[in-house]
Amino acid sequence: MKTRAVTGFVFIMMLIAAACGDASGIPSPTDAVEPTPRSVSTLALPVTTATEGLTYEGDLRVGVWARVEGTGDCLNFRFSDSTGARNPINYCRPDGYEVYVVGGPRFNGDQWSWEIAGHGWAADDFLAFDREEDLETRVISGFAGLGKIAYIGPQGDLWVMHADGSNREKIVDIDPGVGPRYSPQIGNPKWSPDGTEILVTFSMADEIGNWSTDLRVISLRGSTINEISSAASGSWSPDGGHVAFLHDFSDAGAGVVHATPAVYDLTTGVTTEIGPEGFYLEGPKWRSNDQLLYQGEEGAHLVTADGV
Repeated sequence: MKTRAVTGFVFIMMLIAAACGDASGIPSPTDAVEPTPRSVSTLALPVTTATEGLTYEGDLRVGVWARVEGTGDCLNFRFSDSTGARNPINYCRPDGYEVYVVGGPRFNGDQWSWEIAGHGWAADDFLAFDREEDLETRVISGFAGLGKIAYIGPQGDLWVMHADGSNREKIVDIDPGVGPRYSPQIGNPKWSPDGTEILVTFSMADEIGNWSTDLRVISLRGSTINEISSAASGSWSPDGGHVAFLHDFSDAGAGVVHATPAVYDLTTGVTTEIGPEGFYLEGPKWRSNDQLLYQGEEGAHLVTADGV
């Protein structure tokens, strides 16, 4: 195995707050440290637009609270609007459950779907607009003190809110760039174990449309603390001191990437490759602070953080 230094640099970005998920919005640890309070901007609600030549004619829109209805025992949320794969985090919610709409609508050839904060995508048929509640004052009783939710908003920005829907703040404001094609993209927010930082995937295109993807550790004030170049599928170590990821990756199609599993030391900025270059479906997973498991072409491998 070999060790390479990967440069990290600080990239200050504007931050604010709001609610919801990649399909990726996830709750913070319950003992998260509260940041210093600051002013919160009003969340602007974009106009619902047509998708694939079709115009959505229902009541839902981005930025409203909806109620889960007509699901029987459970509404299963999906990773995206076009896949049947369930989101394993908070994917099952019963009738009467209240959710916050952060993306959509999208038509997948069969039905309209909406992106729900902290859950994933849900079919329009199972969601009803809660007209009695006001967006800016809506708070869900019983959720206070349950930590925070990080999510990607409708314009691609990174937001954080309390689990009860209060204190929404945008912490990373995405510059639209030269048209939507070249706008930077943030995805897959993941809380640090102590709830004070968020790991995100950051993708950006150059002037001719060539994309590059990095991992960035973002503070709750919006600054970039660490940046891991040419990286994806990141995950925190249990102690928050390292990030496991796929390095120097390229898309091989069908959800597979050609890459090298590696570990990044957030203190020293050193990257250690822990497995061979090859084809992978997902990044390495932590088993403890010094052990990881990755699934390669030759099966599963348990290794230490130094690659042994």
